[in-house]
Amino acid sequence: MDGAAVIVVLDRSITKDVLTKLEKEEGVQSHTHWQASGHSSKDGSLMGMKIHPERDCILLIVNKAETSAVIETVKKEADLYEAGQGLVFSVDLMEIAGLRH
Repeated sequence: MDGAAVIVVLDRSITKDVLTKLEKEEGVQSHTHWQASGHSSKDGSLMGMKIHPERDCILLIVNKAETSAVIETVKKEADLYEAGQGLVFSVDLMEIAGLRH
């Protein structure tokens, strides 16, 4: 498999919607996701209260040819065109073991 890892960091409240859209539009059948927390060098407060949005990280292993379509679907569903909404990126994988094809 000529693969890529697609890593997504987004607000926990939309994780299910993004994963559902990926399954329906891109045929993504499996993923791994976990709860995450982060840090910002900015103040990160609202009216003096610190805001720590709950985030999820999602790991997808996809065929390299599908990477752009998967990333575009994530960008649309999670509204990643606006800064601060989340993050999606891919990394080419040199070797993969343990996957079912």
